[in-house]
Amino acid sequence: MKTIIVYRKPFELIFIVMLFLNLTTGAQTFDNGIAEDNWGNRINIDDTIKHKTTLIVPFSTSNCGYCLVDGYFAETNYIKANIINGGASFYQCLFNPQLEIYSFEKHFGYINPVLTYPPQLNKMHDDGFPAVLAFKNGKQVFGPDNFYSNYDNYSELRKALWNEYQKMIPTGNYHIASRFVYENETFDAVIVYPVGWKIDNELREKGVKFKSFSCKNIDSLTETDYQKHLMFNGNFNINELLKIFNGKNVPFLFTNKNIEFGNYSFPFDSVGMHTWFPSPFNSEKYIVLNINHGYKLMKQFNYLDFSIYTGRDSISSKLLMYGNYENVDGKISIIPEKTFSDITLGEYCKKQCKAPVMPDYKEHASQYVTIPITTTESDLGKIWTIGSENCRFPDVLCDSTNGAFTTYEENGDILLTNIATDKTNNYIIESDETDSYNPKITSDGKRIWVFYLNNKDTYYRLYARFLENNILSDEILISEKEPADIITINVAAKNEEIGVTWSEWKANFRYLKLRKINDGVMQKIIDIPSAPSVYAEDYSDAWYPSLCYLSNDELWGAWNQHYPSFLGVIAGKIGETPQSITLSAKKIEDWEIGGYPCIFCNNENKLFTVYESNGWDTYSKKPQQIKISTYNNKLKKWSLASIVSNSEQTFINQTPVGICDKNNDIFIVWSGRPINENSVWGIYLSVNINGTWKKPILISKTDINSRFPKISYSNKTNSIWISWHAGIGKEMKTEIINIGVDKLTK
Repeated sequence: MKTIIVYRKPFELIFIVMLFLNLTTGAQTFDNGIAEDNWGNRINIDDTIKHKTTLIVPFSTSNCGYCLVDGYFAETNYIKANIINGGASFYQCLFNPQLEIYSFEKHFGYINPVLTYPPQLNKMHDDGFPAVLAFKNGKQVFGPDNFYSNYDNYSELRKALWNEYQKMIPTGNYHIASRFVYENETFDAVIVYPVGWKIDNELREKGVKFKSFSCKNIDSLTETDYQKHLMFNGNFNINELLKIFNGKNVPFLFTNKNIEFGNYSFPFDSVGMHTWFPSPFNSEKYIVLNINHGYKLMKQFNYLDFSIYTGRDSISSKLLMYGNYENVDGKISIIPEKTFSDITLGEYCKKQCKAPVMPDYKEHASQYVTIPITTTESDLGKIWTIGSENCRFPDVLCDSTNGAFTTYEENGDILLTNIATDKTNNYIIESDETDSYNPKITSDGKRIWVFYLNNKDTYYRLYARFLENNILSDEILISEKEPADIITINVAAKNEEIGVTWSEWKANFRYLKLRKINDGVMQKIIDIPSAPSVYAEDYSDAWYPSLCYLSNDELWGAWNQHYPSFLGVIAGKIGETPQSITLSAKKIEDWEIGGYPCIFCNNENKLFTVYESNGWDTYSKKPQQIKISTYNNKLKKWSLASIVSNSEQTFINQTPVGICDKNNDIFIVWSGRPINENSVWGIYLSVNINGTWKKPILISKTDINSRFPKISYSNKTNSIWISWHAGIGKEMKTEIINIGVDKLTK
């Protein structure tokens, strides 16, 4: 074993701990060198390391900042580059649930495997922050004195792995571009100011301290400076910029008075600019422009590639044009589908300006004319197996009779199946050439609603369709049209009201949103207040929300939040300041770590939140647990959590969900995996009767990987329906079981 390194970035404090393991040819890292990807496919990673130059880029969905931002850069400059050079490339994300990892794959366009098991993979990388793990000729290339993050020191790393001719390709968005300026640690950047502009001495000193940048006026730039990353700050004279950029390969054009961006032209002195683009002087460097002319960008839009704005206060401030480039391996262009505005842009149009045109996607619904459904009998009840291949993340809802609805993804399409005792009906929610995933189902008493994510207009947005009188509605856009992806959605309903929530992903920020639908009428979108941060100011990283209605129509929520704790479970009444369920401490590193909660209540409005404990514990051979906390109405506090899972049965436990029956008994179901080698994931169920937890029981098949359970209770039949996906890789199917409560409470 090598020394542990603690690595600190300037300006944004993050802890990066690397624990390197010396690997020699033939050395085994864990469990006979066999790993698994996110879908359970087995990979002989030791054999790969022996025979190919191997890159592994770890990430953690729990630690938003850098891990969320640098995926574009890692995908282009490490994963793809290594494959081009004949190597093998992987991502690695341990201790996070499948859906979280899946959302990263969708957002960044990952197509290479993500290593997710076993926990011993962590010997190569201790905590999931961004760093490159590199192996060549059967050995780990870099020791503790040669630590590489995803974007530092690319020139040294490419020489060690491939050759000095492998080029770095700049990728978006603004956040990653600015990181290259502030955090290169090789004095490889210059912050540029207008002629005669007084340079901030404090900033100059920071550049020297962190060995990242120098500060110069524009008339002092040298040929050497032009080969570095450049950030232009201040109110420049347009002629100064004309001399530098006109005639160069950049996404805009300066004239004597205007700046032409795409097909639009803006008076230069009347707007501010906030943008990045690849340097025309060195194709491996970034250019960043921050030009304001006294106008104020009221909020930092780090998730964008460009923004042109005006206004001197919050009332007059307007984003005239903003969005993301179409970036294909460093070749950027401005397209209508990724361009947005707070105004009507017509007055600024100087060429032929076209509105985004929705492509005419072809349907392929014919393959769902017959949906395979088989049944098997278990000791607890009948199990339905539904779908053909790649069936993922099902949700379940009891219907008004004695059956249930289940919705699921199959190969990027969304399907809905109604299961009854004597027949089944299938409905195609979305089945064109676009990609959809993560469906959720609920009812407002009149309609069956299915919510899902789809990327038909380049970003994943939240859509819905409802089933009424056996007729499907048209598709309804639920989230806003912005240049950002939506992830991890959830729903709850009471009477005729539905609450739907989602996490909006913007660079290193994730914001929780809520929209109510009252008797089929959509209300306005609101922000869900997060818990106050005690560590990082003005930082929001909240995701994986869950909702619950009380009988008095109060809507409560629980979710993950990065800060105030390192990774904690937060819960509270929607609209009020929530509080942490996971335990706090004096030091942030001592806070309890937990995640992926589900909030629910009983008939007496008693609230519960069930969640999983720290998955990192499994690396040190400490079992991960399922915990449950109760809300104390008198004290207005969440209780200390009790343990639901049984460590003798399962070593890893994830994504719990819970529900109560008419007698206020509690049912918790989750996916768990035993510690023994060659084990499989199973669906485990535990029942609390009169305050006592019964030993968990395995309700899925013993020899098939089964994960991501959802649960629904039928008051009419006093039974529960539980869905999950089962199988490995392409063979994954949706499964659903109906269990009479009497069988569980005796």
